[in-house]
Amino acid sequence: MSRILHIASLLVHHQPAAAPALDALLDGLPGAELALREGGRSVVLCEAADEGAMLDCMDALGALDGVIGVSLV
Repeated sequence: MSRILHIASLLVHHQPAAAPALDALLDGLPGAELALREGGRSVVLCEAADEGAMLDCMDALGALDGVIGVSLV
């Protein structure tokens, strides 16, 4: 039986000053990495074993001070 891997691109709208904190958070989130950043927008690639872990990643990003919103792309 093959293992399913969930992959999502997330658009994170944030204040530009929040970029260092976002980078630090991404360093600690397994399966998450920065794909692109332009001003107050970052595209984050998130890989997770299940939907719950994917939602945990989105919740952690959204709870960061300076983040305005997180959307699936």
